[in-house]
Amino acid sequence: MAIFYLSVWQGVPQQSDLIWEANVLAENIEDGYRIGKTRFAVEHPDKDLKRYTMVATGDSVEKSISV
Repeated sequence: MAIFYLSVWQGVPQQSDLIWEANVLAENIEDGYRIGKTRFAVEHPDKDLKRYTMVATGDSVEKSISV
């Protein structure tokens, strides 16, 4: 298990507005991304997930995927 930092951006990460951020405990970065995506959707049901970019970072690994 590891702690992963997740951030959701309005556009290009680090070059646009940060919309949301959280830390999650997960088995790997893919699970961390999945948990973060689900949590973001639950906390912000009014937002269209396809309009944002989520970045998962942890343990010297970074994965950026358009939601």
